[in-house]
Amino acid sequence: MRESIAVKLWLLIVILVSITLMVVGLSLNTLLEDLYFDIQARAMIEQGRNIEQIMKKVTSQEELSYQINTISSFIQGHIMVVDRKGMVGTCNPGMPMQPGMNLSCEEVDEVLKGSIIIRKGRNFGFEKSMLMVAVPVQEQEEVLGAIMLFKPVEPITKTVSDFRRLIFLTAIGAIVLATILSFFLSRKITKPLLKMNGFAKRVAAGDFSGRVPVETSDEVGNLAKTFNFMSEELEKAEEVRKQFLSDVSHELRTPLSLLQGYAEALSDGMASTEEEQKEYLDIISDEATRLNRIVDDLSDLNAMEAGQLTLNISEFHINDVLKSIVRTFKPAAEEKKVTLDLKALVGETPPISGDQGRIEQILINLVNNAIHYTPAGGKVSLEAQYNGDNFIIKVSDTGEGIPPEELPYIWERFYRVDKARTRKKGGSGLGLAIVKSLVRAHGGTVTASSKPGEGSTFTVTLPRKCKTA
Repeated sequence: MRESIAVKLWLLIVILVSITLMVVGLSLNTLLEDLYFDIQARAMIEQGRNIEQIMKKVTSQEELSYQINTISSFIQGHIMVVDRKGMVGTCNPGMPMQPGMNLSCEEVDEVLKGSIIIRKGRNFGFEKSMLMVAVPVQEQEEVLGAIMLFKPVEPITKTVSDFRRLIFLTAIGAIVLATILSFFLSRKITKPLLKMNGFAKRVAAGDFSGRVPVETSDEVGNLAKTFNFMSEELEKAEEVRKQFLSDVSHELRTPLSLLQGYAEALSDGMASTEEEQKEYLDIISDEATRLNRIVDDLSDLNAMEAGQLTLNISEFHINDVLKSIVRTFKPAAEEKKVTLDLKALVGETPPISGDQGRIEQILINLVNNAIHYTPAGGKVSLEAQYNGDNFIIKVSDTGEGIPPEELPYIWERFYRVDKARTRKKGGSGLGLAIVKSLVRAHGGTVTASSKPGEGSTFTVTLPRKCKTA
């Protein structure tokens, strides 16, 4: 339980809220205490000013004493009036000082100089801590005396304590509320993570069909989208893997069956004449060669897709490659009565930078397919162009063509347009997949266009300088 991210997140939020409320509470407590004492002091100063105005209006000492006693009862404090020499003139009963006493202390000296004095603590003989405010009595900037007001600190501190208690209870309530809310918040945040954890375990077990519900648009929601995208890609990869294994096993089954069958026939002496023996041996040799070609093609494809194919880059003229291809396929084209035409580059063109052997492999695959699927009397054309940045090579034929719905899939491994065509007639089914990978390795592109019954055109675009993928 302690390792749960929900619990950790919940504890983190509670601790942060508690620390924040503690700091705010302490600061607010100090601020309120200072503020309340300041408010009381200002009120006492204002009361002192009022008493000063009363003193200027009264006509006798008895009337002044009466007014001071009344006001002291009202403010629940003590009031004392001293003259300019520091002698107590009037004070309310119950004070340690008495009229006629001479006061000599720092506070009295300062107030008689015209300053307003505020003190807190035990002073002037009071047994309890007092808040004292001394206000000078002035007339035309001359200090005639001072009015000193005293209020017990205890009622003030009691009010501050009430505020402090209220702050504490509020903080406790806020922490409890934050605890509850943070618990549900942490559960809400971690709920999709727990779901992703469950789906991740299913993915690890090989089940890629699960999808995490995307309930938010925040980081957790984006993580869920990414997880779903990963699951979809893994599901596709798994389907491709299964299809690949199925295709490989299917491709290898025919030649292996032929090899086994003819080898057993030879072993059982079914080939009675030398001609039959030679025929059986030729079939075994052809199927072994085809097996070897499939293995080599698969090895090349895996190296390309893993980014492990090494290109031997050099500069050469594309016309030389095209002419070599035509010379290579001319006998096969003549044997099938197919015209092989070349439209080479005209004029001076720069050499291309790339792997000459791999570019020849690209064109061999395309031309071989074109001749293979073009009937007698048809035509296969090679055309080269240069636009200043790229070399464009087109291989066209007047064969049976490719249905539009099949075009997107012709680059896949072992894909054949004619499902009924035998493996022997159709090659390994890897040629176009190799073409696409080799072109991409050079930083180029390859596209196909076709009209059923009219033929197909494969267009290879290669940069003048190889841009390895």
